[in-house]
Amino acid sequence: MVLLHATSCRIAPKCLAIACLLVFSLASSLLFILTVEYPPTTLVDPDFEHAALHDAAPGWRRFAPDPAPVLVRPAPRTTLQTLTQTLLTPACADLWIARGELCAALLARGPDDGADTLKLSVVHTWVNGSDAPLRRARGVAHMEGSTNAGTAQRHFTAHDELLYSLRSVMAALPAAAVAGLHVVSTDLPLPDGTRAGQVPTWLAPQDGCVPRLEMHHHWDLFKMRTNGTGDEDEARAWRERVLPSFNSMAIETQLVSLAPRLSQTIIYLNDDFFLARPLSRTDFASPLFGPVFRLQSSLLVASGTPARAPDAEGEWPSLKYANQLLDARFGVRRRPYVAHFAKAYDKGVLAELAEVWPVELTEGAGVRFRGGAVPGLAFLATHFVVERHREALLWAFLVARHSRSSAPHYTPAERHAILAELGLAPSTPPATQPTLLAPKPARAPLPPHAALTLAHFDAPSATEYTFTSQGGYAYARLEGRVRWEAGAPVWVAAPTRWAPERNWPKFADVSEHGAGAGAGVKEREEKEEKEKGEEGEGEIECALDIRECFGPGWVDDGEAAGVDAVFRRVAFEEPRCGDCMVTLLLGRSGVRGLGAFLPDARAGGGEGEGEGGGEVLSRAKRWEEAEYAADGERSRARAVSLLTRYSYVLGAHFLPPTRLLVMSSANTMCPGDSPAELITYTSARHLRARMRRLMPAVGRREKAFLVLNDDTGERVGAREVQAIDGVLRQHMHGQWPEPVSVLARDGCGADWSLVQMCWEGAGA
Repeated sequence: MVLLHATSCRIAPKCLAIACLLVFSLASSLLFILTVEYPPTTLVDPDFEHAALHDAAPGWRRFAPDPAPVLVRPAPRTTLQTLTQTLLTPACADLWIARGELCAALLARGPDDGADTLKLSVVHTWVNGSDAPLRRARGVAHMEGSTNAGTAQRHFTAHDELLYSLRSVMAALPAAAVAGLHVVSTDLPLPDGTRAGQVPTWLAPQDGCVPRLEMHHHWDLFKMRTNGTGDEDEARAWRERVLPSFNSMAIETQLVSLAPRLSQTIIYLNDDFFLARPLSRTDFASPLFGPVFRLQSSLLVASGTPARAPDAEGEWPSLKYANQLLDARFGVRRRPYVAHFAKAYDKGVLAELAEVWPVELTEGAGVRFRGGAVPGLAFLATHFVVERHREALLWAFLVARHSRSSAPHYTPAERHAILAELGLAPSTPPATQPTLLAPKPARAPLPPHAALTLAHFDAPSATEYTFTSQGGYAYARLEGRVRWEAGAPVWVAAPTRWAPERNWPKFADVSEHGAGAGAGVKEREEKEEKEKGEEGEGEIECALDIRECFGPGWVDDGEAAGVDAVFRRVAFEEPRCGDCMVTLLLGRSGVRGLGAFLPDARAGGGEGEGEGGGEVLSRAKRWEEAEYAADGERSRARAVSLLTRYSYVLGAHFLPPTRLLVMSSANTMCPGDSPAELITYTSARHLRARMRRLMPAVGRREKAFLVLNDDTGERVGAREVQAIDGVLRQHMHGQWPEPVSVLARDGCGADWSLVQMCWEGAGA
């Protein structure tokens, strides 16, 4: 039969290719099963040795499962605020958003005011995949599944990175800035109904430790979220089916369950992430500007399904799927890669994600190995904030400012008012001027570092705020820009190759740093335009076609124009229209603030009025289903609250695309970025050479963020793994040799005293 099959393959070469793929797949599965080295009894009873974990195996501790329900339904309304909403009063938020000015209360605040709210919760996800019981459980789970993706040994090999990552965190951050340390880890069942949770072998009792290191196990965090039917029994069966999980992407989706127990700002790290120099809280988030996102405008992520991803082992399937969800909600566009370093989350935003995409997060949590439909949480959360801020800007202008009657349709007067405020001369019929040109806004915002200092907040130690949400929409230039051709503006798509940092909008013509600095920005832009030989292009940022953006019936007073239909068209169906409208209104807001977007303070719901909380905009997961005309109050206070809620900062780190595929030993940094280094190693020799170059720079505090990423192949032997382990431990211990001394209170809450990090035991 084999001979006949081979003969037929000579006639049809595709047949041979398919046969080879099948043989390779079977061989890969067999190789994996052989290398796991579990005893035969484990295949019959997956819990065969789990009963002894608590008493006999190091690195495991018994715990009683949390009796809280596994089934979670979204709350009827979003209640968790963000850091900026929590610390800015409605009056201060209004002045800051509308005019870009600090209120008297901020200028008079004490350095320690709101100190507890400003603290950071540090979260690591970790697993010791080298542990024998977990290797056996992984082998059983793999045989029960149907995929070979995500089984690469490099995803599970441990080198004690967690210990040194924690040391690096406490060496980099002031102890008073850390609310707590949290490690999310796996667990296995025990016969008596309790669980064995995996813990670091060096973890010691923590009586009196400040900050404490808390372990959180998957069994207590994995929740089945649904908008529809389902009961608790079904949810418990789902959890039994999907755990233990061996997919870090799936595990990260369940950080939304942990977030409500944490401080307002969450710093998330993998166990191979390190902080390499002293940092401030505002390197991650601030009450004025929101969370700090580090993005690469040179590397844009398009939507796609995991089934079509070429690298099922990597993160790209989850990024493409997350962007697909964002496209469905906010309109189609490519979005920049979120740099692979420590990330900042706001717990209010994570709670909102769980309300918008409960089913997708639940389904993602059920993918036990890499390769399935798992939304990348960091990508989803980061771009959700950016897109929500854009949506809030457009809602403030199109709905709150110009549709105050709460009617489902715009009146003719409201239509004319919108066009007039966008720049159409009152005497000009819309039909005779179909296109509005948006000049580059002349802006002079209060410099972020100066604003933080004036408000008595810490300034960032290693991050330059290259763009803030008070500058409009960050991604407006990423897909392309306007060029002049034959005396008219024409949209030209951006190339897919490496793009410069100036893709982030920078509109300042003058600066608080002096006229020289502002002139430098303008002079550089003019030089760039002259080099292109495109006179006039430098003066125009974009063009807004009235008919294309509002629909052909907009200029006809006799035809109804629905508020929802117009908003969806401008914001999502024709996203360049919304981008250009933001730019137009940014310019009309003056040198600071976002006043042109907001309802007039004299029209009700004015400056400082209301609680400043309000409801978020539609939680629909498709923009076609989002409603705005009947969605709550249309007040200035709500608009300010939304723009405050979704404030953000870009402090991006840029790498040429080729450096993402190979080891980066001397990353080219753009001015204003946080200095960072991503090391991807394939062998001990490779790692040793890179570390020799890197560690002196780390010792000189030239790097702020460091990642040591294992990219070894499947054929690497035990001796090579041991050699890699030795190199890593040598350099990690050389950089962070001792438990970090921190300020901690004694058990009675007496004065602060200097103690060592008491969660490290003798095994560290």
